Amino acid sequence: MRNGEYSRSHGRSVRTVHPFLLGVSVYQYPVCRTTVNGSYAQSFAALLFFPQIAVAFSATAPAPSFDSFLSARQRHPPASSFLASPAAPTHPLFATARTTAAQLLSTPPAPARPRPRPDHVIPKEKWRLAVADFTFHGIPKIFQRYVRPARELLFIELKKLPLRHFLSEAEQRERAALPHEEAYHARLKERAHLQRARDFVSLHPVSDHARRLRTAAFEKQIKEKEQEIERARVEVRTARARFFRPWLQAEVLVLGAQNEPHALPERFHLATHLRQKKLSALVTGKLVDVAGYVRISLYLSTGLEAEPTREFTLAGPYRELPRLMHTLSAQLRSAIENAQPVRIVFDVHPPHARLSFQGVPVEDLSKPLISYPGRYVVDVSAAGYFSATKEIYIENRPAFSLRVRLVARPQHRVRVQLTDNSAAPIFSGARSVGVTPFSTVVTDLREIFTVGPAGARSFAFIERGTFPNSQPSTLVLPAPNPNATQDLAYKRDVAYWSFGALCIAVPIALILGSTLADTHQALERAKAASAQPPPPPAPAGTGALERKSQHLLIGTGVAVGVAVILSINFIVHAARYLNAVMHNAPQAVRPRADKDIQTLTHRDEAEEDQEEDS
Repeated sequence: MRNGEYSRSHGRSVRTVHPFLLGVSVYQYPVCRTTVNGSYAQSFAALLFFPQIAVAFSATAPAPSFDSFLSARQRHPPASSFLASPAAPTHPLFATARTTAAQLLSTPPAPARPRPRPDHVIPKEKWRLAVADFTFHGIPKIFQRYVRPARELLFIELKKLPLRHFLSEAEQRERAALPHEEAYHARLKERAHLQRARDFVSLHPVSDHARRLRTAAFEKQIKEKEQEIERARVEVRTARARFFRPWLQAEVLVLGAQNEPHALPERFHLATHLRQKKLSALVTGKLVDVAGYVRISLYLSTGLEAEPTREFTLAGPYRELPRLMHTLSAQLRSAIENAQPVRIVFDVHPPHARLSFQGVPVEDLSKPLISYPGRYVVDVSAAGYFSATKEIYIENRPAFSLRVRLVARPQHRVRVQLTDNSAAPIFSGARSVGVTPFSTVVTDLREIFTVGPAGARSFAFIERGTFPNSQPSTLVLPAPNPNATQDLAYKRDVAYWSFGALCIAVPIALILGSTLADTHQALERAKAASAQPPPPPAPAGTGALERKSQHLLIGTGVAVGVAVILSINFIVHAARYLNAVMHNAPQAVRPRADKDIQTLTHRDEAEEDQEEDS
């Protein structure tokens, strides 16, 4: 049946279409171009099940024309309605295909899975880290118990939070070329051994013919080895010339246990050792004693030229070892995460404030400081302001602004005078404040004032929160008492001399007591020897021992008596000295408003007048 002919089959007319023409019609016919649930693949899948492509029409239906195709395109009937129409083929294969296509078209598409955020994605790459044992240099025995758990503290700090390491392109290239470089250097060593063996052939006691044969054999092996070296060199260049991502994120795994440091051989090549142990980096540490302080140095090594060894050093008292390890671990974490240097800009008020960054004073606050992300301790202090100490966290970004605003201490202007209105110098520590009476500005700070010269002094301090609000005030300090000062100095000297005499008498009494005990033991042994039958001759010197024992007994009794008397004397004089110190302790004074001082003055004058009248 040729193309375009009609045949009577199954009681209806069927018009066959050439496959090429049908392919064009399939593209133009809207049944095949209609998308079901937004997919072209399902519409074309329905046609793939037909073993013979034909389009059936009813006996009365004319051949489709371009206008009918155009009208059908405008209507866009769904493909499922066409497959279920009576005009569909009735062959069993067509029925099976129709059922399968209807199922495919009726199946709803799977919901789109949400795309995970990059922060929540676990990297496939692993960056393995190990912590080796620390070394100690010059640590005193009394401080060794402080520094023993240094590695355990670092291991715990690194295990606290998950770490991500960004593999740079240079690091990826070196890690990819590392096995080829090892093979290249191994071939070089083998060639060197062959050349050495060839050179030693001339020393063997063999014939010239055998020597030439051996030399030729070695030359052949050397040429083969040079070919292998050239191939290894090409492999190294090929590995380095590969395309790598600019930054590849890897998950950091801290290997090992808390009490099991990574063992290192006595001699090793770091990059080769790390590759053999399947490690990416190694952390080593060193603790050195410096004048009673401990200096901790941590080293992060990868064995790669692109990643040089980085050192982190910090010093402090032995008792602050946990804090030092916490700070160093924060800096080490920043280095593991490939953090870039941070430019720290200071914005401190007042400008004359003194700032120390991690215990190191910053000389010029107008210049930026270069550091790395991590946790640091900042101390800021200034005269007339409250000091501030805070731990800050510097993030991984190019610049960080450290803004500090100190709170000013409340300042009060007072007039300082003594209770007897006399003139005396006033000192605050070693600083001279003035000579009474005078006016000055003081802060609400508990500092001890020394009143008077060296021979006669009294001490006082201002109670906090006792200054009148926005009112001029007067600070009345106790007048120095020369007699009390001299009495305090005398009692102090007597207590010191009593203690010195006691320190001399007690050792003398102990020495005499021990000597007396030894003499008594010698005398007892001599008497026991003389009492044994048959009585031996009396040893010479027994009478001398008895006399020595009596003298020592008297001397020991006198020494013990003197020590007891001196002990009682020291206790008495120490009590008298402490009592004098309590009476000369700094007195708490309260500033009074000027009107209260005037009222008290007028009251004192009125009382004096009454006494004169009486």
